[in-house]
Amino acid sequence: SQFPGEEEVLMPPRSNIEVVGTPTIQETAKGPVIVVPARINANLKTKTMEEVIAQRKELHMSLVKNVTREIARDIKVVHQSDAFAQRAKKDFSSSGAADSLVMSVMSECELIV
Repeated sequence: SQFPGEEEVLMPPRSNIEVVGTPTIQETAKGPVIVVPARINANLKTKTMEEVIAQRKELHMSLVKNVTREIARDIKVVHQSDAFAQRAKKDFSSSGAADSLVMSVMSECELIV
């Protein structure tokens, strides 16, 4: 609490406060105070922060694996196409450079997955 003599109230993570009545004005020694009837709704089935972080990590890793598989699949299709073969014939760099690049990308994809 920020005020001397005030009681501290701790709420579980992912709790929320719900207004359950009509606000009223009460007179105090220091002047009028608006009182809002409320209750704390605590989700007791909620996951801990560690569980949420682990779940998010798992989702992100699955996404990375799926994208990597898509890249590998698409590269394989392009590599086997006639257009790739024609383009590779026009390549003036070292012999097999295009094939080498494809194999390098494929091996990196396999390392990730």
